[in-house]
Amino acid sequence: MIVTDGADNASRADPNVVRTSLQKSGILVYSVGIRGRVGLDTTEIGALANSTGGRTLELKSSDDIGPAMRQVADELHNQYVIGFSPEKLDDKLHRIVVKVRRPGAVARTTRMYFSARLEHR
Repeated sequence: MIVTDGADNASRADPNVVRTSLQKSGILVYSVGIRGRVGLDTTEIGALANSTGGRTLELKSSDDIGPAMRQVADELHNQYVIGFSPEKLDDKLHRIVVKVRRPGAVARTTRMYFSARLEHR
């Protein structure tokens, strides 16, 4: 869970390296952006969240953060896990797409998975 005003004032890590590391580890990222006096840039944070199967919520500084946290908690509580076995274990990131047929249903999924060799597990 990332809660931010969007003002990046101390980053040292490359966003692409962080995104790849999160995808390899299978960590799900949710972010809550709180808009202040300055513009809220959620481009990188949103990309991190979306690439891991999470999502980004944006609030105004006057909004109550409680409902947003409850929304995230409800979403996490109502998740399903789908598993599969990749054809080969090659230490590479692979693209994955999950589709649902039920009208109104949303499949919030990671976009990549890491097919680790057994010695890495």
